[in-house]
Amino acid sequence: MKSFLQYRTEINLHEMSYAQGGDKFEEHLFGPDYDKEGNVKKLGGTGLDGYLVHPKTGKTVGVEAGLHSKDFQQGRFHIKDGKHSHEAKNTGFKKYLDTLQLDGSKETGLHNHLMGIYGADHQPFSRERISRSTGQTKTQKFNASGSAAFNQGETHITHNDVDDAVNTPYNEAGKHLIMIDGIGAHHTGTHDHLDVPKFAVRDDAKDGLRMRIRHKNGLGAIGLNISKGDYVKHEPTQTREGMINHFVNQGYKFSRTPDGVKRTHLNNSGYAGPTDHLHILEDE
Repeated sequence: MKSFLQYRTEINLHEMSYAQGGDKFEEHLFGPDYDKEGNVKKLGGTGLDGYLVHPKTGKTVGVEAGLHSKDFQQGRFHIKDGKHSHEAKNTGFKKYLDTLQLDGSKETGLHNHLMGIYGADHQPFSRERISRSTGQTKTQKFNASGSAAFNQGETHITHNDVDDAVNTPYNEAGKHLIMIDGIGAHHTGTHDHLDVPKFAVRDDAKDGLRMRIRHKNGLGAIGLNISKGDYVKHEPTQTREGMINHFVNQGYKFSRTPDGVKRTHLNNSGYAGPTDHLHILEDE
């Protein structure tokens, strides 16, 4: 299925950053993230955030979790030798970008649309800026694609197809549930038996699933996000406690890994959050 979309270009002087607290939400649900030796790892990445584990049946369900401001997909765009290109780690999302069609355009593929929006006459440059973390002046380098987004403004492509851009790629990658703090839990196409709705946006959504093309740290970046008011909320799982109880009442436990959380690793991590809902493996 091909999507016919609308785009608009605008300059945004203040970059949106993923709100602090996403890692705390994941930790609240699944416990701390750690390696095989029990050392706590930095949260983030493109893998699964956690699992539902059914101790009696051994069944596991992969989960993507975060705040309402999260990026559901990420990628990069490039300008080289007079041409645009794009990339994404998720192969399903890469396919979506390859076949993207916009309302009012005869072109196919994000790279071709960006050529029409930005052109290819952009050069790398550097500028001074104040570091948010240190308050010190630092030099920010921009490549050609980052230069295009910085000089001409970021582009928003609205009303992207949720199934093609998120649900199908997620499901194929083993992400069967999406849990958004304050919004609720949703399945991505194959787990409606867990009594949650399929992930979607409101029928009257203003922007729906929005693709944001911008510069990030001086590089051309692609992200997919949803404004808070455009989500379809699931009231029983909107709160963290409600989300946990909804699945615990179905016999599931929460875990960072499909095997469970070792008691020693949990103790050594310094984790002080709730544990009754975690699938904890007692030490032998």
